[in-house]
Amino acid sequence: MPQPQVSPSNIAGFPALRTAGTADRPLLLFIHGAFASHEPFANWMQTLGRDGWRCVAAGRRNQLGHGPAGVADVTIDDYVADSASSTPSMRSRSSSVTASAV
Repeated sequence: MPQPQVSPSNIAGFPALRTAGTADRPLLLFIHGAFASHEPFANWMQTLGRDGWRCVAAGRRNQLGHGPAGVADVTIDDYVADSASSTPSMRSRSSSVTASAV
């Protein structure tokens, strides 16, 4: 069975990773913790993508130097806003959220 491709992307101005998956599976959204990166989710996404899951791991502010400028005073409200801004741009009616403080 061919391996699904984990592709680099951009969502709401943040770096992201995606797998295509199949239309009959909901989108799985991976959210990293503060000062971490979306990139460690790539192996999980590869495994789940092999079973047809559509996956997205989006970066957020103050993520190892990625994301929009002006991150010195990032708050939990900012992280919530970043996550909320990512969701509509994925254009998915069905989604599950997987959070981690990696």
